[in-house]
Amino acid sequence: MGDVSKRPSDPDFRLNKMIQGRFNLSGILGPSINWIFAIIFTVFFLKQRIANRVALLLGSGAAINALMRLFPLLVFFFSALGGQFVLEDEAALGLSTIRGLKFPMPYTNLKIIASTQPSLFLSEPKIYFWPVISLIISVACFILTYHRLKQLVSHHMISWISQWLFMIMPLLV
Repeated sequence: MGDVSKRPSDPDFRLNKMIQGRFNLSGILGPSINWIFAIIFTVFFLKQRIANRVALLLGSGAAINALMRLFPLLVFFFSALGGQFVLEDEAALGLSTIRGLKFPMPYTNLKIIASTQPSLFLSEPKIYFWPVISLIISVACFILTYHRLKQLVSHHMISWISQWLFMIMPLLV
């Protein structure tokens, strides 16, 4: 949902975007790609019977795609707990439910309103619907992947070093 050729960490990532505030393909495209890849990699990984390179790549693909949604969602939820509204793709899908806002709206206008009146956004339960769905998918794929990885390689993990390396293995791959 950001500008082409910019990364989400860039301060002007969404600067030239019009926020639609409702469910649309461009708003859900990024998260849905991660969901699809996380689910597909998880399903194929769960079918693996031996620990080999294919299993490692499938497990890593599932974990990485799950984490690609999990990290931004953690920022969203922790910011909300701290009283700040951070716009994530999933949260943008529920913006039209907020009374008094007219969409489409330039991102800069939305950012000003969100910084001056965060409770306007944070008090609307529908803002949390898609972020919660995304969080469930991400956490489920991540937990299933790590559980299956542990089953596949537990007989190789004798020392605490090997157990620690196992925990960061998908991130290293």
